[in-house]
Amino acid sequence: MKIKMNLRTAAASTLLPLLFLTNLASAATYTTVDFPGAKYTSLNGGPSPKGDVVGVYIDAANKVHGFQLTRKGEFTTIDYPGAVNTQINGWVSPQGNIVGQYVDTSNKTHGFLLQAGSFTTVDYPGATYTTLAGINPEGQVIGYYCIGAQCGVFTDNDGVFATVTIPNGVLTFGATISPSGALVVACSISGKGHLCLLDDGETTVVDFPGALGTSPGAGNPENDVVGAFSDSLFRTHGFILKQGTYTQLDVPGATYTYATGISPEAVVVGQYYDTSGKSHGFIVRP
Repeated sequence: MKIKMNLRTAAASTLLPLLFLTNLASAATYTTVDFPGAKYTSLNGGPSPKGDVVGVYIDAANKVHGFQLTRKGEFTTIDYPGAVNTQINGWVSPQGNIVGQYVDTSNKTHGFLLQAGSFTTVDYPGATYTTLAGINPEGQVIGYYCIGAQCGVFTDNDGVFATVTIPNGVLTFGATISPSGALVVACSISGKGHLCLLDDGETTVVDFPGALGTSPGAGNPENDVVGAFSDSLFRTHGFILKQGTYTQLDVPGATYTYATGISPEAVVVGQYYDTSGKSHGFIVRP
């Protein structure tokens, strides 16, 4: 089903003042991003080659919306027509295609593809719940589905659905799919959460050193990955793994940081909570 979208552009688009973090290795510049008037903002994907990022915000009436933020600082609300709420979970393809999920009036969750201004519902066959998290330049999609209590990760290649599994664990979320078809997923092995890279039948487990658990955000075509990890005090920090080196990412003063997206140039986006418990988006240029 395709329905022409109705986009609403926010009248004002503001980026809060820049925040700075300096460590012994390098200096990083953090930019806080809040959708105008929102009580909650999270950046969940991008940046695309054009510099666009996507995310979720909650308005004053507690309704959940997706949104896009361009490099020029223009915010646009993205709502699936007639949906109770809309969420954009991840990647923006080079063509500008976006995937996410929406909840209909019967409280069922569906995946969707937004392409050239039109929405297409994408449901895993027979699923009672579907969400889409990533799309690559070739149009291949990764998502998560449930059929009753049975849930799993899947890929969709032009309408051909395939479930994704690993022999020694359970996949709990599909984050991104690279141009080559490599997958970044959340996995649970022996009860511990990890970031898993699946490529050509091989599984690589990624754990931030010393972490209690590691969760995926995204990967880019250069095979850099971002995500989050829990430390020994159960605090959540973001990280980037680039060329074999882990770097912790914490927005200064934040009580929680999660890196959710990364561009080919290693510009990272994500979510953080301030000391009052409010959620914001962030962009960091290491």
